[in-house]
Amino acid sequence: LQENDEVLVAGFGRKGHAVGDIPGVRFKVVKVANVSLLALYKGKKERPRS
Repeated sequence: LQENDEVLVAGFGRKGHAVGDIPGVRFKVVKVANVSLLALYKGKKERPRS
């Protein structure tokens, strides 16, 4: 991730509360620069250069 990357954040857990074993975590990053994190991780896509 770069400093100025646009990220899509989704709620994680129930109505603003944290999830089970991960206290304090309420959100998860889903996309970076309109590319899903799963695709980046698996190497199917690359993050566009800005």
